Amino acid sequence: MINSLQFAILAFGLVCISVSLTGVWAVRHAQHLRFKPLWYLASLFGFIGIGLN
Repeated sequence: MINSLQFAILAFGLVCISVSLTGVWAVRHAQHLRFKPLWYLASLFGFIGIGLN
């Protein structure tokens, strides 16, 4: 059985992952973005790192 704290942690993790994937999608569809690979890394590891902390 999942208690409320476990559900909150699960929900927060899913929000962080969805924000990261949205960032990757936005970078992929950006036309004139400089340093695209760095933006990919920042959107993947930056938001997930914040969520884990």
